[in-house]
Amino acid sequence: MEKIYIGLILALIPVLSWSLQYYLAQKQGILKLFKGHPSVYYLDFIFILFNFSFVFCFVFNKIIFFSSILGAIIGTIFIHLLWIKVHLNKKLPFYMFDIKTRRFTYAGIWHFFYCIFELTLVFLFLLSSLSNLFAYICLFLIFIFFIGTIPSSKYIHGKVSMTDIPFFIIGLVIILIKFYFLLIL
Repeated sequence: MEKIYIGLILALIPVLSWSLQYYLAQKQGILKLFKGHPSVYYLDFIFILFNFSFVFCFVFNKIIFFSSILGAIIGTIFIHLLWIKVHLNKKLPFYMFDIKTRRFTYAGIWHFFYCIFELTLVFLFLLSSLSNLFAYICLFLIFIFFIGTIPSSKYIHGKVSMTDIPFFIIGLVIILIKFYFLLIL
C-alpha cells in the first residue's frame, strides 16, 4: 500500500510541474511560447504513468542513486545548453530562455529542475529495475517519449533539429539495451 501512495505522489509531480510552468509562463507573458513547445506542453504528461509505475519496479542501490542524480544534472545541463545555443544562433524565441536578456525565464528555471528530477528517475529505472509488468510499462512510456521528440522538434523548428537527432538516437539505443536486459532477467 505504501508503494501506491509513493507512486501517486510521484505521479502528481509532472502535473504540478506543468501547472507551475504554465503559471510562470503566463505571468511572464510567454504562454504562447510555452504552448508552442509540444514536448513540454504535451509529452511530459507521459511521466504521470511512468512515475507511478516506476515505484513498482525500482530497486534501491545507493551508488546507482547518486550516480543517477549526477548523470541527470550533467545530461540536463548539456542538452539544454545545446538547445539554448541553437535558439540564440537562430534568434528563435524560447519559453525557457529569454534570448534578448540571455537569462532563463522563471518557467525555464523550474523546467530545468523538473528535468533533473525526471531524468534521475529514468536513469534509476534504466540502471536498476526488476523485470516485471511495470518495468515494461516504464520502458514503453520512455520509448513513446523519445519517439515524440521527433515531431515535437519538427513542430518547433519547422524541421527536425540536428541537436535533437543524437538525443533521439541515444534514447532509442538505451531503450533497446534495457529491453534486452529485461528479457534475459
